[in-house]
Amino acid sequence: MGEEQSLTITLNNNIPGFDSYFFRLDSSEQWEKAARNDITVKYAGNEHELQVKAVNDTGTMLPAVTYRIVHTDDTVRVVPDDHTIVKGQYDFRYENIQSPKVKWLQQYTLPVIYRFTGQWDMLISLREWVNEQIPNRNPLIKSQWDAQRILQAVWRDETAGFICVAYAATYVSACVSVGLAARMLHLGDEYGTGHYVTEVWSDDYLKWVIMDPLHNCYFTMHGIPLSALELHHLWKNNTWEGLKKQRDKNEHVPFDAPNSDYCSLFKDIQLINANDFLSRPFTSVFDLLNGNIRCIRLVDSSNPPFNKLIMGCQLLTFYYLPKIINGFIIPFVLPGCIVLCVIMFVRNK
Repeated sequence: MGEEQSLTITLNNNIPGFDSYFFRLDSSEQWEKAARNDITVKYAGNEHELQVKAVNDTGTMLPAVTYRIVHTDDTVRVVPDDHTIVKGQYDFRYENIQSPKVKWLQQYTLPVIYRFTGQWDMLISLREWVNEQIPNRNPLIKSQWDAQRILQAVWRDETAGFICVAYAATYVSACVSVGLAARMLHLGDEYGTGHYVTEVWSDDYLKWVIMDPLHNCYFTMHGIPLSALELHHLWKNNTWEGLKKQRDKNEHVPFDAPNSDYCSLFKDIQLINANDFLSRPFTSVFDLLNGNIRCIRLVDSSNPPFNKLIMGCQLLTFYYLPKIINGFIIPFVLPGCIVLCVIMFVRNK
């Protein structure tokens, strides 16, 4: 077998609320807890299998990742046995799990999931909870993508309500608060109609899955939940057979996919490349224009790149033209024009 060797491996991760690692060598029955980020293994021989899994501070355990330890001559290599992770140009900005607003939200989200042991049931229950909390109507205040602000507003004032972006932001923060991975997406069709949804990571299906908290649903094809990219390909190829809209595993929602305006929204997909809406709330459209909150957009043969100048003008027009009309033109310019018309009419008499 050879002389026993000792090897210390230092791991890094971007898991929200990371607490600790557990590991085992060669499928041993016993999992050992690591000393924070350092894993020390003792082995004899040339090649071994190392399994590592992480636990977050709510006790949720992630699936194991497998590495191979290869010892040849005087060289030791630790090789991932799973798919290679490709690091993108822009880092995703994660929520600070120690944020006071996250702690505030946990007092409401943890009771929602406490009776469930499965991750999928937790994701469904949180989506249903968010859908129940927020009335869908024109907002009286800006959401700022801040779940605390949104929930306190609707709990305090029964006339308060919000639109899709508030549902999506609240659901993302609700998931993150209990250690589940979630991100927000903006969908759009060729006519400029937009809609905010979320994607959540599912360990059951080992993929990202669309969740729409406003419509309280997700989508499946032959029983498998779909991601935004998969729905984009369905839209691109106009192949909707087998697509179902579901609330949970047992409840289907009537849905005529080929004739649905909703499906056309999957033409354009933009990922909001952050989920730290509680510790760094959205303030204005300039957060998007200056890259403070970065969006990553899907571009392919059916969805060409934006003209950035036109896009910036459209965003500013959409967000600020109504304010200019309501704040300046209606109270000042319009009355002035009326007075001027009256004066001219009297003079002409």
